[in-house]
Amino acid sequence: MRRVVLSSFFILVRLTVVLVLLLGTLLPLLSPARVTAAPAQHPAQEVDASRTLRLSVVSARTEADAPGGPVLAGDPVAQYKYLINVDNTGDPDQARNPNCSSTNPNYPDSCDWPSIRAVPGAAPIFTQGTEADFANGGGITLPPGKYLISVMADGYKLDGKHFTVPLPGNGGLEVALQPHPLPSATMRIKVFEDVSPVNGQFDAPAEQGLAGFRVTINDIAGEISADVFGNPLCTTYNAAGNPNGRTNCLVSDSNGDIVVPNLGTNRFDVVVVPPDGTDWVETTTLEGSPSWDTWLAEGATGLDNEFVVAGEPFPWTVFGFVRPRNNLPNNAGGGVKGRLVSASVYLPQTGGLAYYGDIWNGFNGAKVTGPINDGWVALSDLQNGDTAVYIGKANPNGTYQINNVPDGNYQFTWWDERLHHILDWIQVTVSNGQIYDMGTPFLTGWFT
Repeated sequence: MRRVVLSSFFILVRLTVVLVLLLGTLLPLLSPARVTAAPAQHPAQEVDASRTLRLSVVSARTEADAPGGPVLAGDPVAQYKYLINVDNTGDPDQARNPNCSSTNPNYPDSCDWPSIRAVPGAAPIFTQGTEADFANGGGITLPPGKYLISVMADGYKLDGKHFTVPLPGNGGLEVALQPHPLPSATMRIKVFEDVSPVNGQFDAPAEQGLAGFRVTINDIAGEISADVFGNPLCTTYNAAGNPNGRTNCLVSDSNGDIVVPNLGTNRFDVVVVPPDGTDWVETTTLEGSPSWDTWLAEGATGLDNEFVVAGEPFPWTVFGFVRPRNNLPNNAGGGVKGRLVSASVYLPQTGGLAYYGDIWNGFNGAKVTGPINDGWVALSDLQNGDTAVYIGKANPNGTYQINNVPDGNYQFTWWDERLHHILDWIQVTVSNGQIYDMGTPFLTGWFT
């Protein structure tokens, strides 16, 4: 009896397995959904087309003097290298709600605005290659996202373009490269007497240009002595492009202007020095040295896009100088005295000393690090055109005293001769013929 039951059980199991196999084979054939299904709305071929980059590189302009012969605008560039970076800077077009609103519990991490999110310090390289990757209408497939492609070719300026995947149409992307030779650049420099008031800035029309100051132009390899054509700086050319003379363009004219033409694109380190045997002292600095960083692009005029004087463009590169002066009367009894000291500022600005000066005035976190041993001080009369009435050097231990100062309001300016610290100024008032003791005005370093 037991054998009969077991045999029946195994027969039942086998029949069940056969039935399952038959159903698995027949159901797909009998299912209406599978038999009558329409083609997919987005076939694989269309998706690939919108994700496949097809690059064309062309000349951006017509250039008769191109190194390999004349080229026309739109001519294809036959050989090139390319690099594609992932654009991870964020999305400035993201809607404010819901992810860029402070009401979102995940804000600001939920917001992709570049001004809100943490922007990575590097953009990953997705791929790189040559024109061979796009030969015969071919392309490269990229996942959805934002990218930057950079293209480099002999005889052309490096260029590129931002793009987003999916791409429009058939994925075509054109990058136009500027053929060599590129237009040369002009450097313009303003040299002026910084006395109305003494503040490290050009104040027109009160301040005038200085003549006879000489410029030295350097790049990372050293001093620049030749223009883009290989001739000495200041060479002049006729209409045919042949040298026909040379000017004294490295020396400031009567307006304090220095104009150096025919320079290449570069970051230049510019230094201006006074005439030999004079006692001029520089007040201006860009970032803590006597030189001024100057970036020139092709075709640059030397005039800045933001610096304006009376609504007119003004040179980016400026050099202000002063010389010792004492225009104070001999019979005034007042004065100003103090001691210049160097101070470091720490963040957060809690604890420590309150910063004594205009730059960080009202904030704490300062620590005195020692005297200024090459300090200069100036007193500008706020009742007389803001013009300096006294300019002089402080003692090596940082102390100074300006005597014979009439009662009145003045701008007191102080800086170090090496320009390693940030020039500063505050208003001081002398009254009743007294000596105004300023205590210890601070100077903080640019990078210390």
